Amino acid sequence: MLHLEPLVQRLGVSMVLGVPTIVGDALATWQDSTWTSVERVVIGGGSPPTSLLQGLSRRGVFPQLSWGMTELSPVGTLTWQADVPGEREAMRGLWAEVRRRRMVGGGEEMGEHEWTSYASLAGRAVPSLSLTTSPTNELLAQGPTVITSYVGQPPSPDHFAPSGHLRTGDAACDSLGETGMLRITDRFKDVIKRGGEWISSLSLERSASSSRYIETAAAVGVPSRRMGEAVVLLLVKAKGAPEADAEADVRRLVEQSHPRWQQPSVV
Repeated sequence: MLHLEPLVQRLGVSMVLGVPTIVGDALATWQDSTWTSVERVVIGGGSPPTSLLQGLSRRGVFPQLSWGMTELSPVGTLTWQADVPGEREAMRGLWAEVRRRRMVGGGEEMGEHEWTSYASLAGRAVPSLSLTTSPTNELLAQGPTVITSYVGQPPSPDHFAPSGHLRTGDAACDSLGETGMLRITDRFKDVIKRGGEWISSLSLERSASSSRYIETAAAVGVPSRRMGEAVVLLLVKAKGAPEADAEADVRRLVEQSHPRWQQPSVV
C-alpha cells in the first residue's frame, strides 16, 4: 500500500475503494496527512471490523459500505447513495454527527455498539436491482445487470429460484422489505450447526473484531462427536496487544452479544 500513498497525496484522491484487508493496510501504513483529501472510503467484499471504521472516523473519513457479487456486475447495494432523493442530506447529517462526537475538542466518540451496528449494514439496493429473501432468508437478486445463467450451463435450481432470481448464497435479515436497508447475516456455507442449532459465524466475528485488541477474527466449525460441530474462534491480535487481555476482552464481548450455546468452545 505504500506505493499508492504518493499518488493519493499528489492527485488529492477524494474516494478510496477496497476490501477490508486493503483498507486496513492503508490505515496502518499511510501517514495521517495522506487522508486529508479523502472524503469517503467504500468498503466491500466482507464485513469490516469495528476498529477499521473507528480508525477511518478518527481521520475524518466517511466509511461507505457495500455488498455485491461478480454475478451482479458487481455492485448490489450501497449505504448512503448520493443519487437517491434525500440520501445525500442524510449522509451529510449522519457524518456531521460522527464528526461532532469525535474525540476532538471534548466531543464524545461514537460508541462501540453504534459502530458494530453500522458495520453490519450493506446498504440499499442500487437502482434497477430487485432484492428479496426466500423463506429460508437467502438473499435473491434479479435485474438487467444480473446473470440469467452461467456459461455453458442451463439455469439450475442450485443457482436460481423458481421466480428467476439469482440465489446469492448470502443470508439476510427478513426486514429487508420494511426498511430497505440490507443486513447480511452470514453465508449459508459458513453457518455452524451445533447440537442441531444454526450459529452465525459472521455475528461472532463481528463481536470479536469490535475489540480494540483484535485485528481480525474468524469463527469456524470443527467436527464434534457429541454436538456435530464445535465453535472455534480464531484471532489475530493487534500489534502490541497483550494476549491475555485480548482473549479476555473478546470473551466479554461475545458473552454480552450471544447466548451461551452460541459461544465458542475454544478461543
